[in-house]
Amino acid sequence: METIILPDFQKFLLSRGFAPPKNIPFYANWVSKFIAFSNRHEELNDDLLFEKFLDKLKSNKNTADWQIKQAEGNVVLIVPLPIPLWRDGALAGQIGRRFL
Repeated sequence: METIILPDFQKFLLSRGFAPPKNIPFYANWVSKFIAFSNRHEELNDDLLFEKFLDKLKSNKNTADWQIKQAEGNVVLIVPLPIPLWRDGALAGQIGRRFL
């Protein structure tokens, strides 16, 4: 059985038409990677976290330029939110409130 990454977040994106249905799993994938990165780097403040995440992607030879742009465009949905909201699993509900 395939695991769906951030299913509530994907439902939210779909319900609001943020992206075509076929692209929604990619949004969730990049946001999930960003959340994992943020959990490993709790010492970074809001201003540096997104920048360091993109720097890490750029330093990986297996990450193509288009993937970095895709990640940047997807993760920017949650960056304005306070860090604890995505670290504690309340992500989809908070994004919903922000964009309603």
